Amino acid sequence: MYRCGESTISVSLHPRPEGPGFSLNLVKMNSKVVSGTEGYAEEAAILLDRYERNSFEDVYAAVRSYFPEVSSTIVDIGSGTGRDAAYLAQIGHQVVAVEPTAELREPAKELHPSENIEWIDDSLPELSQLLSLQSTFDVVILNAVWMHLDKGQREIAMESISKLTHVGSKLFISLRHGPIPNYRRMFDVSCNETIQLASKYSIELLFQTQGESVAEPYLVETGTTADLTFLQSYSESECAVNTTYEFTLPFCNCRISAQIDSYTPGAYSDYHRSQQSYYNEKNTKLNQL
Repeated sequence: MYRCGESTISVSLHPRPEGPGFSLNLVKMNSKVVSGTEGYAEEAAILLDRYERNSFEDVYAAVRSYFPEVSSTIVDIGSGTGRDAAYLAQIGHQVVAVEPTAELREPAKELHPSENIEWIDDSLPELSQLLSLQSTFDVVILNAVWMHLDKGQREIAMESISKLTHVGSKLFISLRHGPIPNYRRMFDVSCNETIQLASKYSIELLFQTQGESVAEPYLVETGTTADLTFLQSYSESECAVNTTYEFTLPFCNCRISAQIDSYTPGAYSDYHRSQQSYYNEKNTKLNQL
């Protein structure tokens, strides 16, 4: 089978009924390109080499302190070459790597074999396969993915993402701003829009930074990247009447169990502020090193 633009050509050989020899049969098969993945399949070989040159520590340097230090469940949406998933799995996390482009996903599975990684063929905004697992995660990552969605898709996607979180979940979103490479589908998405959209689902901003892009070398000269770190402070499914829930406080490395009889708006504001205070202090210490 061969790719031809957005179609797949199936080539098959059949014995000739009239005698020796074979006839060539070409069949054009429709191949739907997942919205937002345009250009990635064609450049997969180049991207595999490019992305793997950058380490997880370099790409996430500004927000590294927000990642959990204990074994956690993490979903990497738009996992690409599997670089980030592999690093996180190596240090003990259980990772679900979601990548709709087979030309990236399949080589990534061979490049980064790990029992701690589950690979899923799925895509934003619906994430139907991922949501069918009915799982929530401690960390949700969208690195250089969000700007591939248009406004309507982003609204649907944020609702999908909210269903993957529980109280205390972290959400990492990086936005790329700069020239659009050939054959790519990208939109100019502001930080403020993303922050406001997340807040509709009680996913509140913890930290924001902006600087030169590391993951996409073609944006370094004229483009920037914005890293947004969020905290899920309220989950409707976990905060229903007479529901018991648990979450981890990283500053004391202990689990807290509580019985919820009813939900009051702002009930988790103290928890949210304590998280911000903890990470602000942690970042200050790291910057002093």
